[in-house]
Amino acid sequence: GGGSGGATPGAGSNNGKRGGARGGTFRPRSSNVRDRLHELGDILRRCDPPLWKHVQLLGAQECMFAFRQVVVLMARELPPAETLYLWEALMARGDHVSSADVVTEEDEEGDDGEEGEEDEGDGKDAGTEEGSEFGAGDGRLFLHVVAAAFIQARNIAFGCHEFDQLLHASHHAVANKTLAAAPLLATATRLMAKGYRAPGMAFPTK
Repeated sequence: GGGSGGATPGAGSNNGKRGGARGGTFRPRSSNVRDRLHELGDILRRCDPPLWKHVQLLGAQECMFAFRQVVVLMARELPPAETLYLWEALMARGDHVSSADVVTEEDEEGDDGEEGEEDEGDGKDAGTEEGSEFGAGDGRLFLHVVAAAFIQARNIAFGCHEFDQLLHASHHAVANKTLAAAPLLATATRLMAKGYRAPGMAFPTK
């Protein structure tokens, strides 16, 4: 590995725009961090409606409690080796690449191959976890990793009765439960499946 280069994955690309090396490393569809937090809220609402309802009751629907996790790419939540593992896994899945670029490359390959292949309907483009809507790219997988961290610690969120408690918990208690990257990636992949709903219990952390 490239340990020294892991601090800013995707930083070689200048397409981070306003997000720069801090918030735009995984090239979001919008470089505004607030928009990324809004996308995180959409994921929580879709995947864990009870948790999202509690977040709303706390007046935390803007997901500012997850600001640190999104901006530093989970570097404060995971041990250094696990952080590097997460970043390398995200880059291996192409999460740092714009989905528009990925589609363009696939289209170019498709133009050189058989034209009927893309119409065969193998299901991958119909909303599965590898399809264009819920697949990796634009930092989408990373946001699902952040969502997975909060869902696996959802009992902590339910124990909060006001926004400040949730903010404090997200910086301490949630981080204490986030020990390994592989389970987060596995859960994030399940969350990305279209129509997925979280069960009424926290995901196992190991």
